[in-house]
Amino acid sequence: MINAPVPPHILNQILAKADAGDSTARHQAALLLSCAPFVAADLKAAARYQHGVALPPAVTIKTAYALEHWPEAQLIERLLATHNAEMQLLAALILDCRGQRQQTLELMQGLDPQALPLLGYLLSYGTDNPATWLAKSPAQHPLVQLRQQELNAPYPTVTASHTELPAGMALMESFISPMACAYLKWICAPWLAPAQTVDPKTGKSLTHQIRTNASMTFSSGLACPFVIWLERQIAAAVGLPAQCQEGTGVLHYQPGQAFRPHFDAFDPSQGGAQHLLADGGQRATTVLIYLNEDFTGGETDFPRLNFRFRGKMGDLLTFSNLDAEGQRDELSLHQGLSTGAGVKWLLSKWIRQKPTDHGQRLHGSV
Repeated sequence: MINAPVPPHILNQILAKADAGDSTARHQAALLLSCAPFVAADLKAAARYQHGVALPPAVTIKTAYALEHWPEAQLIERLLATHNAEMQLLAALILDCRGQRQQTLELMQGLDPQALPLLGYLLSYGTDNPATWLAKSPAQHPLVQLRQQELNAPYPTVTASHTELPAGMALMESFISPMACAYLKWICAPWLAPAQTVDPKTGKSLTHQIRTNASMTFSSGLACPFVIWLERQIAAAVGLPAQCQEGTGVLHYQPGQAFRPHFDAFDPSQGGAQHLLADGGQRATTVLIYLNEDFTGGETDFPRLNFRFRGKMGDLLTFSNLDAEGQRDELSLHQGLSTGAGVKWLLSKWIRQKPTDHGQRLHGSV
C-alpha cells in the first residue's frame, strides 16, 4: 500500500516510462492508478498498464469489477477463484450480507488466520461462541480489546421506534451483516483522523469545534472491491445511481465527541457554494449505516422534527436533504449526539443530484 501522497511530477514520470514500455513503471502505474489512496483512480488507464504485469488480485479484481460491472454472482466467483485469503474473505462477507450464513462460516473457517490476523475478531460477530473466536486474534489490537469489553460488559441497547419515521426517511434493517460491519471498522481504523467540515465561505474543508469526532473516507483509490460492491448495494436500495455518490465515509465517536447541529445540503447563498456544487450539485440524500450498537447515547437527532434515531448494527437509515422544490430542507437539520459510554461507529454516505467524480471513477458514466 502506498500510504503517502505522490507528487504530480513523480506520477507523470512513472506514466511516461510506463508508456515507453518500462515493465517496472507499468507495474507502478497500475498500482498507483487503481489502489493508491492519495491518487484519484483512473481504472481505464490502470487496466491498460496491467497487461502482462503480475499484480495482487486486489488490484486486478477491483479494476475489472469496476469497469466491467460484473453481476454479484460473478464477483463472488472471481473472488473465490483467486485462492487469496483476503479476496475470499470479501466473497464470504458478501454471502453473509445475503443471509447465506452456513456457506459464509464454512468459507471463513477455512481461511488462513496467519494471512488474516483479525479473522477471529470478525467471526466473533458471526458465531455462537464469540469469545473462542476472539481469542484467536491478537489480544493487543485495539479492535480486539474493544470487542472483549463488549463481551465482558455489554451496554444496554436502546433503539428508537422504527414504526413512525418522519416523512422523507426510510429504514432498512440488517442491510449488512455484523461481520461486514466489523470488517469496515477493521479496514478504516488505520486511516481515522480528526473529522473536518466545510467552510461555507470558501468551500474548503477544515477542522471546527462543531465536529469533534474522527472520520475517514474511502477515496476512489482506497476503495476495495467490497466497498465498491457496498456502494452499488446502497444505490440499488435507495434508487439513486451509484455514479452520484461521494466517497464512502466512516465516522468514529469517542465518549463526549459529537457532530453539532448542521445541514448536509449546502447553502447556495454562501461564497463557497459554487465550488461545493461543482461536483455533482446538491447533496440530495444522506445514507447512514450503523456499524455497532454497544454504547450509550449517540443518537442521530433531528431537533426540528423532534425525532431521534439509534439503529442496530447493520441498519441503514436514509433521509432527504432537499424539499419538493429542490431547495435545502430546513427540517433536515440534524446532529450526531455524543456517546455517554462506549464508542460509536457509523458509515456515512452523501448522494448528489448529478454524477460525481468519485462515482464515475468507480461506477462509470451514467
